[in-house]
Amino acid sequence: RCWGILHNTTAPGQTTPPAPEVVALTSAMISLDGPDLMLDIHQDEEKPYVFISKTPLGVPSCTPPLRLLRSKFHSILRTKSLDFETPGPIDPVGYPEPSPGTANLNICSAAVAERWPGCLSLTMEHPYKGNDNRGKEYSRGFTVEQCRELGEKTVEAVEEILPDLIRKRGGKKRK
Repeated sequence: RCWGILHNTTAPGQTTPPAPEVVALTSAMISLDGPDLMLDIHQDEEKPYVFISKTPLGVPSCTPPLRLLRSKFHSILRTKSLDFETPGPIDPVGYPEPSPGTANLNICSAAVAERWPGCLSLTMEHPYKGNDNRGKEYSRGFTVEQCRELGEKTVEAVEEILPDLIRKRGGKKRK
């Protein structure tokens, strides 16, 4: 599986070895028997709101319980953060969900979700341009303070779903 390629600068069909940090993180995940939760955080250049990509929902191993867990996390974060999928004139829908079994497995969150079935694997996208739906004051650029607040609220949402993580090892949930 190819992880850690910068797709914006890689020509179609070109193979590039994974970046050293990708090799290190993948090795760490393997040594720990895989993650229960993986959160990959990016900045989106076009969409003026924070959202979670639906790409991992299209991996072959995605199950109804995992979809429910993603939905629960999503709902919790939406109630906690003023910047997460803020309702407003721009519909914060993110990227389209791929059809079942068709997710691009070169995307980190999809690759992790497929390699370790049951892992809640997410990509959160932040706007470069600011959150237009939150008002004019917040549409000029995503600020350091907004990043801090979103990080704090994301950790709180993770804490709320920890008991529900469903990846099992030897028939037992991780404590």
